[in-house]
Amino acid sequence: MKFPNRKLNEIEKVFFKLDLSSPFNVLINIQITGHIKREVLEEALSRLKRNRYLLNYFIREGENPEFIYTDKPILFDEIGYNNNQERIELIQKELNTRSVYDAHPLAKLTVLKNENNIDLIFKISHIISDGICAYNAAKELLYCVNDIENGVPSTSNEFKELYPDLKFFPQWNLDKLKQLDRVKELEYIENCVDINNRSTHIIEKDLSLEDSCKVFSFCKQNEISVNSFLMACLVKPMAERLRAKGYTSGILKTSSGINLRKYYNCDVDDQVLGFWSGFGYLFYNLGHDIDVVDFSKRYQVDLKSYLANNSSFFYLKTLVDNYLNKSVQEISSDYKKKIPYVLLTNIGKLNITLNCRDRFTIKKINLMTPMHRNWINDLGFGICASTTNDKLNLILNYMSPAWKQENAQKFADSILYLIMNPS
Repeated sequence: MKFPNRKLNEIEKVFFKLDLSSPFNVLINIQITGHIKREVLEEALSRLKRNRYLLNYFIREGENPEFIYTDKPILFDEIGYNNNQERIELIQKELNTRSVYDAHPLAKLTVLKNENNIDLIFKISHIISDGICAYNAAKELLYCVNDIENGVPSTSNEFKELYPDLKFFPQWNLDKLKQLDRVKELEYIENCVDINNRSTHIIEKDLSLEDSCKVFSFCKQNEISVNSFLMACLVKPMAERLRAKGYTSGILKTSSGINLRKYYNCDVDDQVLGFWSGFGYLFYNLGHDIDVVDFSKRYQVDLKSYLANNSSFFYLKTLVDNYLNKSVQEISSDYKKKIPYVLLTNIGKLNITLNCRDRFTIKKINLMTPMHRNWINDLGFGICASTTNDKLNLILNYMSPAWKQENAQKFADSILYLIMNPS
């Protein structure tokens, strides 16, 4: 198999600049009980590298960055910790650190260990991956572990030399785009924190099986998606926060991560690495109280319309047009037209079936990505959601130092209360 070096295309170059301005990566955190030997994990990483085309490259930085073939392994690290606070700090450190390495692939596995739990943190650069294929790569890593533990020899999948490119974008209907409710972003720079001083902090919340079933049943009974429900539970407290600060006619920007694979003009499956997702950007004037169910239904309809008009591709193309010829410094300082902004990424049910449960079992799987580039003050918040073993797992995100930890925790508690008491 040949691995030709190549320059980054327009989309990749913009994401590379975004990564230079502030770390831009995806973390899949698999928490297990049991034990996996280091040599087994190293061999599993080697097998994963052989099966993922873009994991055979590093990026040579410069004015015209290039993908360069490397035979060096995916980086691997083991770290011990004593308590959960240490564990959270270690996860946050990985979350806020770039995934671009000198001569090594754009991914890393960090194992956090104490006497009770093991976290397998698979981190990959957002330049070459979105949340879905990051999860599928982490999933394959565990299947490789499973095979190695059971003496199954290595097999190589056929490489797919495919990566996102503007040429694969569908055409958007400009007439339909004009019909969308779009709001000009307002000047909003109060309490602005420079991007070089921002970092994403997290709050973990795992719902019990009983509480998760209540949430899923509530959504089913009211004919709303879990994604729309979570957005409503994020929007309502933020709208209340805006009103409390006196912004009664303020605009709130919302976005949900969206899998765009089936909309591209090429055949993309979930195993192919690349940034094949986008965001559904919707704006709301929330100077009044909202009803969770009503807003969920409204959001669901709005998001469907947004997708139908190929608006995600329109905004991705706009991102490329706006940033391709800007310097990293210009991108980093592009905060003058920001408004309050809530973010949601929900990658749904994550199921991994293994037959070496005598060695280890999976407790939960979380998705994380740094979000602080999108927030300049304490009027932004986010949720990364996933479901493991029928339990809803939430990572609530906020930007430090604009949010103090105790205030962020109180705000997170208000979201969680609403999730469990929506009516």
